[in-house]
Amino acid sequence: MYKKLIIWFIGGNSVGKTTQARVIHDFFSDILDDRSIEIVEWIENNKKIAYTKMNAFSTNVGRLTDRQCSGTDTMGSKFQIFRSFDEAFDASQVVIVEGIMATSKWIELFKAKDAVLWTILLDVSEDVNFMRLRQRRSVKLGIDPSEVQIARKTQENLSSKLRGFRSLYLKAVPHSNYSTSLFTDEMEIVEISIYLRNELKKIIDESY
Repeated sequence: MYKKLIIWFIGGNSVGKTTQARVIHDFFSDILDDRSIEIVEWIENNKKIAYTKMNAFSTNVGRLTDRQCSGTDTMGSKFQIFRSFDEAFDASQVVIVEGIMATSKWIELFKAKDAVLWTILLDVSEDVNFMRLRQRRSVKLGIDPSEVQIARKTQENLSSKLRGFRSLYLKAVPHSNYSTSLFTDEMEIVEISIYLRNELKKIIDESY
């Protein structure tokens, strides 16, 4: 590969961005037979900057671990995410970002890089999004999903985020070399993974 590849996942909470990021990292790990994971982190301006080298080829922004809160979820500010992206981009041929903030500054950041950009929207309906969030919280709390209550304000925020990510995706498409939008309500995780791996193979064949 010559030009670097940026893979940008967009989507609300609990839509599977981190899970699918791992699937793509595994794609390269399988090719290279390399699973030498290394977390690189340091403190800058009193903020933690971090990225995870998943193999000799691909890197993820943030600490990518087996915990539910992983990847860019481990960072609380744009400064942390954007600085981590810059360092991850310099350190690897393929860098994956899970966008947890629906800001157009992402587009500006990616446009500044000489790279192939693949933008992926993992979309979901509000009801299914709430259901998945209950399931995620139930695992964390060790209770049944039916016992998990999502406050009205939280539901409003989640709905707003979903709309924001859809809007951001549409703005990003003209600036992306490749773009994929998947409505995941009735898609199994494995089905999404197979689809994205096949799309990745096409991108590699066409671009490299």
